[in-house]
Amino acid sequence: MKRLIFFSALVPFSLLKLQGQDLPSGFKNWFSVGTEIRVNKKLTLDLSQLYCMNTGPNGLQFSQLSVGGEYKLHKNTYLLGGVEQFHFRTGSSFDLYHKLYTGIMFRKVFGLPLKNTLEVEWFLPQQKKHRIRGVYTLSYSLKNKFMPWKGKPFAKGQLYYYYAGAPLTYYGSDGEVLAYQAPNDFHRFRFTGGVVFKPLKKWNMTLYYAWNKEFNTGLTENRDLNIPSKNGTKIKYAFNNYSVLGLSFTYQLKLD
Repeated sequence: MKRLIFFSALVPFSLLKLQGQDLPSGFKNWFSVGTEIRVNKKLTLDLSQLYCMNTGPNGLQFSQLSVGGEYKLHKNTYLLGGVEQFHFRTGSSFDLYHKLYTGIMFRKVFGLPLKNTLEVEWFLPQQKKHRIRGVYTLSYSLKNKFMPWKGKPFAKGQLYYYYAGAPLTYYGSDGEVLAYQAPNDFHRFRFTGGVVFKPLKKWNMTLYYAWNKEFNTGLTENRDLNIPSKNGTKIKYAFNNYSVLGLSFTYQLKLD
């Protein structure tokens, strides 16, 4: 908890004029290690460190420290919350950013073993395409008795809504200004599939693949990303598409 308080206290001192950049397109490797601490039957805390490596050329793109937890409100209902601090490569240096998040998770809906999660994320400093991001996650884990190390395959889909990013100027075909506003809309989908193994009694190992895709819905007017500048010489807020092969290790600790 002392770490959580410390990193929360750092948030107001972030450089608010900075704007985060997207990950470079292409293939990434993610590696993380963390611990899951069960405080009691209702409260579980999580601490993890994630590293993102680019390929071609190879190099560290960002590192992310996450502190969070979940609190059981009801049989299948959990309240989520936490803070993340990450160093993101910009050129030859790394910039410091923070993300606060809160949400609610339903482990079962109408008796189906589908985990549904709704989260709201707040970025400091704000990201270029959004300051606030809404995330809906639907996931399913398959019980399997045939894989080694008690392996459990899983699949997860996530839909992202961008809100309150830096405004864009939208132009008509004859160059007139149609709107000057943030591109508030659904703009990102991520699919993740993998297997959770249990090689040791208190350790989980997760091997996964993720595919990340940005898009425009066309449902709202003048809210698109990936639009040309007025003179057509460059693209503003280009789509950020990439894929990830990831590996994570989690140590499970019970205090109750």
